[in-house]
Formats: sequence, structure tokens, C-alpha cells
Amino acid sequence: MTDAGAQRRVAAALVRLRGRSRSGVEAGWTRVRGGLGLATQAGAAAGISWFVAHDLIGRPSPFFAPIAAVITLASSVGRRARRTVELVVGVAIGIGVGDAIIALIGSGPWQIGLVVVLAILLAAAVGGGPSLVIQSASSAVLVATLTTATGLPYTRFFDALVGGVVGLTVMTLLLPLNPLTVVRRAADPALEAMAAGLRAVGEGAEKGDVEQVRAALVRLRDAESDFAAFAEAAAAASENVAFAPARWRSRGALSQYVEGAPHLTYALRNVRVLTPADDHGAGRR
Repeated sequence: MTDAGAQRRVAAALVRLRGRSRSGVEAGWTRVRGGLGLATQAGAAAGISWFVAHDLIGRPSPFFAPIAAVITLASSVGRRARRTVELVVGVAIGIGVGDAIIALIGSGPWQIGLVVVLAILLAAAVGGGPSLVIQSASSAVLVATLTTATGLPYTRFFDALVGGVVGLTVMTLLLPLNPLTVVRRAADPALEAMAAGLRAVGEGAEKGDVEQVRAALVRLRDAESDFAAFAEAAAAASENVAFAPARWRSRGALSQYVEGAPHLTYALRNVRVLTPADDHGAGRR
């Protein structure tokens, strides 16, 4: 290999490396911008909930308040009202079980394990979903490891209630996210995947290239997560509009996305079923 050839290869490798680095930085920046609104909401809710519980109400160490506020925002893509109720109920179960066990048999490794087992079983017995079960177990662990049995259990439950209310207030009144921005950010990848897939299927069918059609269908199957994310974002945006008066003016434009999300999913399935190169679709006909 000549020096000139080696230099050309190195230069080409550096160009590819710069392109990948640039695309990686751009993707990272896009993710940061996408999470900035939620981060701002969670930070504000954590600080406000601590201020309300500690400075206004006088709780000496209300660590359950900012925890509940952050979880209310961060873990609730849709159905936030229902998940906030599950959060508070789960915290109440965990606190009750944790305080009772620690008061009776003390603290230690096996007591912590017993607290978690009982909290999860009790949450399951009342018909709780994953959010309630997780909150019950984590609250029980916090009570068993970071707190003492002194004080009344309802005070920590009250801290969690303050955090949940503050989280909902921040999300609906103080810093409501723009639902159109959220849903558009989720819709773009799904729409782009659908358009590219249809284009590739059409070109492959026109040329009689079965492999191209199959490759396009594989890409469409891989894009199902984008379609699911779009549908979930549309549901969450509808909830945001319903509970956030400042965003009510967005209801008309948002309804187009909400109504179109299921039809886009149906279109994806129909493309896969009606295209002969899709072996799974052919098997269903």
C-alpha cells in the first residue's frame, strides 16, 4: 500500500468518525431538549414540595414529599391522576407495614426483607398495579432503613400526599408542557417511518424486487415502537390538555393527532398484511 493510499484511507476514516460524532452529539442534544420540560417540572415540584412540607407545614424532615412529587411527574406518561392515587396508596401501605414491623421486631436484614414481602403482598391483595406495588415496596424499604419508629406513621403519608398534590399542580397549572410539542416529537419518527416504508414498498413492487419489499417490511416492523410511542404520547397529551387550563387552546389541533394515531397503526398493519412479500401477512390471508 502506498503512502498516498494510506493517507486517503485515514482521511476517509476521519470523515466517517466526524460524521458519527456529529450525529451522536445531535441525537444527544435532541434527547436533552426533549427531556428539558420534564426535568424542569420535576425540579420545581421537588423544591416546592419540600418548601410546603418543611417551611409552611413545619415537618422536620419531609423527604417523602419531594420523592412523591418527582415520581408523580417522572413515572406518569399518561393517566397521571390514577397513578398519583396509586402512588399515595402505595406509600401509605409501605409506611404502615414498615412502621408496624420495625416497631414490633426491630430493624435488620431479615426484617427489611420481611417488610418488602408483606408490603408487596398487601399491595397485590388490594388489586394494585405495578406502580402501587413498586411504591409500597420502596416506601417500606425507606421506612425500615432511613427512619425510626418514633413519630406517627400518618405524618409520612401526609408528606407523600403533599408531594403528589404539588406534582399535579406543577404539571397542570405552574409549568404545563406544550402537548403539541410532545405529540409532534413522538409523531415525527412514526410518520417518517411510514412514509419511507411505503415509498420503499412501492419502488420494490414497481421493479419486482422482492428483497427490497421484504427489507422495507422489516424496517416497518422494527418501527412499531415508534407507533406505540406516538399513541401513548397522544393519550398523555390529551390528559395534559384536559387538566391544564393554559393549554386548552391546543385542543383543536391536538385532536387531529389523537384521532389519527390509531389509524396510523391500522395503516401499518394493513401494509404488512396486503404486501405479498410479508410472509407473516401471507400466512394470515
